[in-house]
Amino acid sequence: MFDENQGQIITHRGSPLIVLGGPGTGKSATLVARVKSYIESGIDPNQILVLTFDRHRASELNDQIFSDSEGTTAGSLVKTFPALAFAILRIHRSQTGKKPPRLRTGPEQEYLIRELLAGSYEVNSHNWPETLRTATQTRAFATQLRDLLSRAIECGLSSDELANLATSENFPLWKSAGSFMREYQEVSSLENENAFDPSEMIFQATRVLEQDHRFHQDIRSRHQVILVDEFQESDQSHRRLLDKLFSD
Repeated sequence: MFDENQGQIITHRGSPLIVLGGPGTGKSATLVARVKSYIESGIDPNQILVLTFDRHRASELNDQIFSDSEGTTAGSLVKTFPALAFAILRIHRSQTGKKPPRLRTGPEQEYLIRELLAGSYEVNSHNWPETLRTATQTRAFATQLRDLLSRAIECGLSSDELANLATSENFPLWKSAGSFMREYQEVSSLENENAFDPSEMIFQATRVLEQDHRFHQDIRSRHQVILVDEFQESDQSHRRLLDKLFSD
């Protein structure tokens, strides 16, 4: 059973609420009970959005929410941030006559990065430091470069802004990384303009909501309740998307 504080969280209505607690203190169980309380009060499950950090966790929470239900489970009630971004882009592209988005997988990203690194090795077109040129041909370098590009996109940085940080932050390697990021985005767009990696999917969905006011209002109206599981696991891009989704 829930204690008095948890009971107040479950029944809270009318304003944003942040719940603090360490591992094992029952935060997720309280969130599940809170969702159930909304459904029991008559709110359509399809108007409730629960966000969490990975697909396994999303499936787990969804099963817990509907564990006592004999009807349908409104299976998309719990989403990851990339899944939410994908849904937003899919709806917007459908409304504007564009092809639906596709999630570019990690191995696909890494393969393209390694191909581009290999192609630029002899001429060193991105001016990688000589001490790193040989390393650019390794799988480990490609993996770390993919992570860097993802973090840059999450922070809303363009290739030029990443390159400029090399000077302001006194980290020359970022100038080369910014140059590479520009080529990577150009080539990946030419190969498939509808394919996005998870970070770019979130960035593009946020931009669509910022640029298309009518569409933003449409998406906003679809969610009467928005809850986030393990908010501390979210990054800046997640929070920008959430802020835009919540704001009027």
